[in-house]
Amino acid sequence: MSICFRFRKNIQVDYQIECMDLMKEYWTNRPARSCEKAFLYDVQYHGLETHKKIEKILKHMKDNNCQAHIMTTLDDIAWTFNIRGNDIPCSPTVLAFALITFDKSYLYLQKGSYDLDMVKTLQKENVIVKDYQDIYQDAKELTGHVLLSKGHINYALYQCLQCEIVDQMNPSQLMKAIKNDVEIKNSKHAHIKDGVAMTKFMYWLKKNYGKIPMDEMSVSNQVLQFRQQQNLFIEPSFTTICAWKDNAALMHYHPTTQQFSSIDQDGMLLIDSGGQYMDGTTDITRTFVLGHITDIQKKHFTMVLQGMLALQNAHFLYGCTGQSLDILARRPMWDEDLDYQCGTGHGVGHLLNVHEGPQDFRYKLRNLSQNVTLEPGMNITDEPGIYLEGQYGIRIENELLCVKGTENEYGQFLHFEPLTFVPIDLDAINVDMLNQKKRIG
Repeated sequence: MSICFRFRKNIQVDYQIECMDLMKEYWTNRPARSCEKAFLYDVQYHGLETHKKIEKILKHMKDNNCQAHIMTTLDDIAWTFNIRGNDIPCSPTVLAFALITFDKSYLYLQKGSYDLDMVKTLQKENVIVKDYQDIYQDAKELTGHVLLSKGHINYALYQCLQCEIVDQMNPSQLMKAIKNDVEIKNSKHAHIKDGVAMTKFMYWLKKNYGKIPMDEMSVSNQVLQFRQQQNLFIEPSFTTICAWKDNAALMHYHPTTQQFSSIDQDGMLLIDSGGQYMDGTTDITRTFVLGHITDIQKKHFTMVLQGMLALQNAHFLYGCTGQSLDILARRPMWDEDLDYQCGTGHGVGHLLNVHEGPQDFRYKLRNLSQNVTLEPGMNITDEPGIYLEGQYGIRIENELLCVKGTENEYGQFLHFEPLTFVPIDLDAINVDMLNQKKRIG
């Protein structure tokens, strides 16, 4: 691979890049690659067998005149082959590659991550398990047109390809974003359990504040303990953001054993957390009042709530994207010349990544090709906020399911069904700012 640098004074420098491990010489104590035991995800939780998913992908390949499809993204592989693992913290995926052809499909796994029963089960789906490293040799033998996402392939594998590359988003991205009826049913059940855990936590927090010592780490652990009491809980879906007062102004702050704050004054506590359950993945944020807060803090909290509810209650015609609706959540902040410097929401996987595309809510597009239409069956978070550096941060987040509404001469109307059922802290609301509809949710 050749990279060319051009400078102002007509000087050009060409570098020939070879495939090499740039860190090998310096990272001498590098740990071994993770190789945890993987498992086959039962159809009772996901509702669609592997061969049926592959059939959908093959149809897409045929429509795009592709003879093979290389998959390198772990969430796409996990979804397609109904396999889960523990190689990535908080994301139940297994280190793997995959190759789909019209003859057979191949799943490349590390020895030790699978057993004979898994091999036999996958064979029934016309899937052959091969060694993790074999993908590099197999890639060299591919001919014709190969579908892959260039943005998600390592250079060593890219170098092996001597065929025509069709650079597209993996078709499984959109397929897995639209949840089927079995996934939806299970996900609703997971959210009810998660709501129980978070409501118990809210009661514990309000009852014990000022009576027992609290800090961001101990409170984070308490959230986890309530989730661990729920059936089919596996692990958190991401590192819990537990942020007290001005720490919450840092949108992705999280405490560590080396750096955390005590919770011992009046203020607001922001907790963004989620769980991986066998029947689904959750993501929720609540901001809690502990002690006394100012009128302006209540105003800002209520503005965030107004934005969250405006988006949650949206009715819209099929064809809208997340960009079309993002302003609904931002309007209360924009009306006061405020903004939050991030997206308003993201898709969520099903026992997969808590951040899943391609659907999202954001008014600034990062990639025009991924400004996808919102489809019934997509779930997506709704999480506006206000973040004032050195003062406080407020975020309220519900997870929503896109569902069909009325169909008439104007087209198919859609709306959102809340998946998250956890109380909002009423101590933070200026009720006079809410109309009757928002007061009842």
